[in-house]
Amino acid sequence: MQTTETFQTVETSQVDLRLQEIRQRDEAAEKHLLESIRSHGIREPLLVVMPQPCRCLLLDGFKRFRCARRLGIGVVAVRCAEGDEQAGLLMLLRESREKGLSELEHGAVIDMLGQRFGMSLSRIASHLGCSVAWVSLRHGMIRSMSPVVRKAVLDGRFPPRCYLYGLRPFTRVKGVNSEMVDRFVIALSGRGHSTREIFLLTQAYFTGSSALRQRIDRGETASVLQAYGSGPLVDGSEDTSRLIDDIGCAMRCMDRLAEGLPSASLDGEITRLRAHLATANLLRRIGRFTRAMREFYDRTRKTLGGDGVVEARQEQAAHRPDAGAEPQDSPSDNCRGWPTTEGDRQIAATAAD
Repeated sequence: MQTTETFQTVETSQVDLRLQEIRQRDEAAEKHLLESIRSHGIREPLLVVMPQPCRCLLLDGFKRFRCARRLGIGVVAVRCAEGDEQAGLLMLLRESREKGLSELEHGAVIDMLGQRFGMSLSRIASHLGCSVAWVSLRHGMIRSMSPVVRKAVLDGRFPPRCYLYGLRPFTRVKGVNSEMVDRFVIALSGRGHSTREIFLLTQAYFTGSSALRQRIDRGETASVLQAYGSGPLVDGSEDTSRLIDDIGCAMRCMDRLAEGLPSASLDGEITRLRAHLATANLLRRIGRFTRAMREFYDRTRKTLGGDGVVEARQEQAAHRPDAGAEPQDSPSDNCRGWPTTEGDRQIAATAAD
């Protein structure tokens, strides 16, 4: 579908900015653009539609427009697309599939077409000449956000990458509600944290205790980030610090085992005996290890301002650091790894010696 366009100049006071809410801001890019416009002027006309005489609805060029205002430029060149707001939004999507808009901005435009003009995803896909899956994927991204999160991301106060790849997966976890996500985004928005720091704080907020979440809610993120630091950090007992380092080593070993064991080869009689013996001995220790870790976790929670074991029992299972672990304390559970045959008992007895 071809769209007729005309070019003209308009006063900035005639430009309607209500679609600014669906466009993503980037302060760094805008600062660079400001210097370019200061030196060379606006090189590309702004894209608008004119649903009413002498009133331009801005579709594309919000950074250029804001820079023009900051520089005191009162008249800007515009490219006028034929049609109304709906036609203009469809044109914006067609032009920006290869350049210009981010996936989240695509989703925001698609959502507006559905909410304001009643367009279905299949109808939007037909107008764009693309698949329904392409439209649905981007629409799903923006619809997964609460109004608070959406505004923070599109305003440039919370990095979109941190939401899509760090925060969004937690929105599908049982027990994590939208209010928790909103509080986290509010606490981190506009604070100047790097992408890596936000990823670390996301893990701490949604896998740690309620006391830790409260600390992040209050903006006390420095100590949490220090605890994630790669360098040595000792503000107490060196023995305890070494034990904490050992916990990190154990976690890395657990991850490697969980990933490698399903495909591990058991060729050779000696290899099978070694694997069986090592596994039996490890499983015999899991109950004690799990109890020690739970008790230590509850101690840390209590020292951070939580209620220790009482709070741990009341906390939703999704937020437990050992969520998903099988119970290890039932003597009747053969999966604990206790030897169940005479041969197994002999092997275990030899290992104990």
